[in-house]
Amino acid sequence: MDAALAAIVGAVIGAIAGVGGAWVQARSARALEGDRQAREDRFRWAVERRGLYARFMLVATPITDELTDRLAAIDEEHEPIDLAPLHLAYQELRLMAPPAAIDPLAAVYTKLLVGNTLLSGDPSDPATAAAPEILEDIGDLWGRLLDAFREDLGVGAVPAVVEAGDTAG
Repeated sequence: MDAALAAIVGAVIGAIAGVGGAWVQARSARALEGDRQAREDRFRWAVERRGLYARFMLVATPITDELTDRLAAIDEEHEPIDLAPLHLAYQELRLMAPPAAIDPLAAVYTKLLVGNTLLSGDPSDPATAAAPEILEDIGDLWGRLLDAFREDLGVGAVPAVVEAGDTAG
């Protein structure tokens, strides 16, 4: 009878171990699949944001250059620049950008809006006369924005350029 009882206990323990092993294996497989899916999602979102970043830069960079040129000659009459493509690129990017990129993005966008508004102002108005200064810090704002884009994409900041004649000490 002891042998029969031992066989039954052994069979029950074997069955429990088999079920437990199958459960652990299934759980591990689900965890691995979840990790793989999360990596794929992060990659897909990064690729999508990269496209939006590029689009915003392709739209906003020429506008920045044009505004800088026009505001430097504010004493001449200028028509405001059509900012519809900028508005669209900004709104799309604002939906997808990480929190760290929102403030620099808004700063660049706002500077461009203000600069464009000043183009249609009266050249004799003191606010319009100060227009060239409105974009003085646009390079720094662009730098902060591009650093935020790079950080989000995992690229890292671009190293500072060493001027000719400077020595590293």
